[in-house]
Amino acid sequence: MIFLQLLHTPYKHFFEKRQYHSIFKLFYKQVPELIPTLCVGMNLGCFASPAVVEQNTGPKASRMHSQAKRGNEQRYLIFKNLNIEYQQNFVKTLKHHCRIIVIFIIICISCIIIIKSKENSSVIKLRKTPITIYSEPQAPAIFMLNNTYRPLNYIKRKKFIDNGNNTISDPATALMWQKEGSNVPLNYQSGTDYVNQLNIIQYKGFSDWRLPTIEELITLLTPKKNPFFINSLFIHNKGLQYWSADKLASNTPFGENVNSAWGVDFSFGYVFWSYLKAENYVKAVRSITME
Repeated sequence: MIFLQLLHTPYKHFFEKRQYHSIFKLFYKQVPELIPTLCVGMNLGCFASPAVVEQNTGPKASRMHSQAKRGNEQRYLIFKNLNIEYQQNFVKTLKHHCRIIVIFIIICISCIIIIKSKENSSVIKLRKTPITIYSEPQAPAIFMLNNTYRPLNYIKRKKFIDNGNNTISDPATALMWQKEGSNVPLNYQSGTDYVNQLNIIQYKGFSDWRLPTIEELITLLTPKKNPFFINSLFIHNKGLQYWSADKLASNTPFGENVNSAWGVDFSFGYVFWSYLKAENYVKAVRSITME
């Protein structure tokens, strides 16, 4: 409507009453994108046509020609100033929008970094240094077990990663496990020798294999049996009792007597202790860095 009013306003009355100020002001403030269109429309519809002026002759035609020329010059100056101002404001707006985009990108990158750091910090840190317990009743409190020697809390993990080379990685604990373990049950000393041999031959390209602690070994336990209390990705041998690096000792008048070690039974889903001369399977583990 404003554009139609602008086109139908008589030229002389339009400039004498200076109505273009309020109209252009309204356009500039409310619809800055339409200013170029407005300028084009004014150039096409409001400038006096030389062909029309040339149809008339005499003094009257000369005055009309002069008035049209002055009007065209005035309108040109108005449009020129408006165009310059519009360009300046467009550049300011563009810079402002660019700043917003840059800030948005920085925020997105920061959020990604925070999420990644949280994912890394969400890795459960477990004790990997072996310990010796001197009283069996202390074990549940130390290993965080209930009265049936089962974990108080089971790990809620998304999945294990089968590396395709007889090893399995656990992103929840940042541990790599043997998929199968020893082929035969071994006593504690033989189990230790078995792990040392893995490091000598650099099993799967690594030389930092070790016996897991109880804290590490019970992370493989599942609350439900399916068909055993361990994920089905792991290959099971004839038995499901595995040694840990943690030991059980007793104080005697002759000194410390370390004659037992702790382990995990995946057939029944609980922690047990066994004499060092007994035979259980070995499943070696190593720490990894999760990317």
